[in-house]
Amino acid sequence: MARQSKSAARQGRAAWTHFGTISHGTLRIEDLVPAALRALDIALDWCCVHAPRGAAADKQVTNAHFVASDVVEHMKEGGDYYAKVEDYYESEDAIYDYEALVDVINSLLPEGVYFGAIEGDGSDIGFWHTDVRQNPSTTTTALIGAGALALAGGLAWYFTREKK
Repeated sequence: MARQSKSAARQGRAAWTHFGTISHGTLRIEDLVPAALRALDIALDWCCVHAPRGAAADKQVTNAHFVASDVVEHMKEGGDYYAKVEDYYESEDAIYDYEALVDVINSLLPEGVYFGAIEGDGSDIGFWHTDVRQNPSTTTTALIGAGALALAGGLAWYFTREKK
């Protein structure tokens, strides 16, 4: 069994153990949306087993399922939204869906863990530990904001590049 941190043990839940990269070396939205869906799956698995129970937690899980089904519906080829998957990835919906996925993933994670770009490498997207004890000014919001800026730069390139 994974060793629990003191704060996690006091709260009666297991510590997060899924640290690391989910997607690296790309900021292409067609890579990020599927990576975020995989990350949501990991976060939901952890949340359903280890997170405290209650109305608030149930609402977060329900919201996560709603967001995921919305994204998958947008991605369907020949669905109500786009004729081809490529059309979806070239739309603003893909960007909004990615942002929604990041938000919902972070709402499920325990304190001290965030999903997004790691500080120093905007293309390294994954689950990271925020060690507030070492640097009290470092917050999850600041780190996610840095990842969002890196993502915005990559998306700007993506939408302005010459299409073949």
